[in-house]
Amino acid sequence: MHVSFRKYSIHVLLGCLLLSLSIPLTAAAADITEQPTQLTQPMVQVLNKEGEPITKDCLILHDLTYLPIKDIGPNLDLKVRWEASSHTVYIEGTLAEITWNSLTNKMQVNSKDTILTIKPEIVNNKTYIPLQLLHEVFQINYDWDGTTKTVTLLYDPQNANL
Repeated sequence: MHVSFRKYSIHVLLGCLLLSLSIPLTAAAADITEQPTQLTQPMVQVLNKEGEPITKDCLILHDLTYLPIKDIGPNLDLKVRWEASSHTVYIEGTLAEITWNSLTNKMQVNSKDTILTIKPEIVNNKTYIPLQLLHEVFQINYDWDGTTKTVTLLYDPQNANL
């Protein structure tokens, strides 16, 4: 009886040892597969024409600079509205207006259907608009300093066509 207890104890000990070695490996594997892909983006700073920071929460995606429209909208005299039920973003400016449905990627500019060559993105529940789209639709000019990764928006409410 003493011998079988010893065999049993060795088997239990070996089983526990193997189990303890495999838990960290399976936990690490689970961490790798369950974590969503995180976007690693270089920091882009956005300044107004006076050189004051507007937001640092910008992205570079597909080699384009994307700005959080809700953050920068007030600095550009843009009214931004999100309609959750239809997943639609409305952006109204003095020169134009955009309606973009994030589910269908359909966009209207001034109530006309538009084919998107560059589209807005929703990242972490925030709508980002490509800087180029702001320039093309709302005629918002900007300077880009690639060395410092700084966008300076050259918008003047007195002269919206600057």
